[in-house]
Amino acid sequence: MFVNGYDREETMSFELSTDGPRLMRFPYPVCWAGATVEECKAVNDFYFTDRIEICLRLSSAEPEAVDEIDGRIYRTRFPHVFFKHPFHHLRYSYVQPRNAVHFSYAPETLAALRETGGFPPDGEFFREFRLTPELEILIRRFTELLGHTMERNALDRLDLTAYELLCELLLERNAPPDRQEFHRDDILAIASYLKQSFRHEIDYEELAHRHGLSLRSFFRCWGRHFEVSPARFVLKLKLEEAARRLRETSYTAADIAAFVRLGDCAYFAKVFRKHYGMTPLEYRRKHAPGHLLERARALPPNARRV
Repeated sequence: MFVNGYDREETMSFELSTDGPRLMRFPYPVCWAGATVEECKAVNDFYFTDRIEICLRLSSAEPEAVDEIDGRIYRTRFPHVFFKHPFHHLRYSYVQPRNAVHFSYAPETLAALRETGGFPPDGEFFREFRLTPELEILIRRFTELLGHTMERNALDRLDLTAYELLCELLLERNAPPDRQEFHRDDILAIASYLKQSFRHEIDYEELAHRHGLSLRSFFRCWGRHFEVSPARFVLKLKLEEAARRLRETSYTAADIAAFVRLGDCAYFAKVFRKHYGMTPLEYRRKHAPGHLLERARALPPNARRV
């Protein structure tokens, strides 16, 4: 029994039954296979009893996939594998373009697939993965074969390619874990965000969670890419912006301290001097053009302090 409710617009998904004669007696023949190519809208409601499905969700305009399984919500970043176990109620929807490939096996293969590590134990539904060159080659071959399933040997090749995909995902997952490289893009994205938002209050826990990291994992991964802590990184950005404004504007030290959120003048002077070896006023005298110095000197004495 297979129940599937659809409400789709501009869909470019397709699914094929791959029942047919094979030349090989391969133990894991694919029974269904398909792909989602830039599909823009879908509402899906599944309950499998006659198959198990592996879906490689490759990319989406949405930051994460949101799935409901037996009433529980799961949020997973792309790319990831969605293992659709039998006898679970699966629901999900999306409105942004999404790309994926999927293939299914008969339920009697489940125990053997779990034995090989190709399919996880019941209760594990999602695994994130890196889209390696090896996986890209296999996915490209898989989608090409979907267009030729009526040709001689095509189903045998599809069976082999699907199983190769499972093996490659398993090898990628169990490779010597270089978590530094795995989260490199996440950490660099967070650093870019901090460069744009250093003047605002930073919720590091929320920021880490947005990129699929716990707060502890975030600090550990950050330390592998930067020599200073996130707080020191943000402080350096604030001081660099303060120094630029001292050089290029006639704003008072108090105004600059308030702009970059470095507290009152006394604290601003303290951290600025520790970083640059001179007070903000000394820095301005040394680096600002003459016309800005004249404008700064015209300010009231209490505005020129620090």
